[in-house]
Amino acid sequence: MIKMFTKRMKNRKGFTLIELIVVIAILGIISLVAVPRLSNLQNNARIDADRTTARQIVNMTKVYIADKNLTNSDSTAVTVTKLVEAGLLETIPKTQMTDTNFTIQVTVVAAVTGVPEHLKFVVKDTATSAEVIYDSSVTTAPYGATGKYRKSNDPAVTPTT
Repeated sequence: MIKMFTKRMKNRKGFTLIELIVVIAILGIISLVAVPRLSNLQNNARIDADRTTARQIVNMTKVYIADKNLTNSDSTAVTVTKLVEAGLLETIPKTQMTDTNFTIQVTVVAAVTGVPEHLKFVVKDTATSAEVIYDSSVTTAPYGATGKYRKSNDPAVTPTT
């Protein structure tokens, strides 16, 4: 019996057509599930990288303002180029989503009852100046941040004003 089984296995030289079709179908199903997830991971990684860079720009802007001892009204002239010139950033960072430069806008928010005058930091990319990556004026932030991150293509982080 064993000789007959081993003799039959030796004569077998390849896979049957049905076995090949089953393997191809399984690979197709796996690719249908995996490819969209991988592309979504790459997009989320780019968004997270832009958010981290925006936060660093805001932090370096605060360091620049404190280092230069600027008043609130003088702080509105701070740009990313000035941060590079001061040595706080090596180069003007580029966004991962659009491969364009970041910009920062510092504005003075007037005092209201119970809240003193303070600065508002908004980081954008130069490709779409309407697309705000970081806005320090919104305090209900996701991911444990102090500001609110916004991306027009990120509905989970829709601005709430």
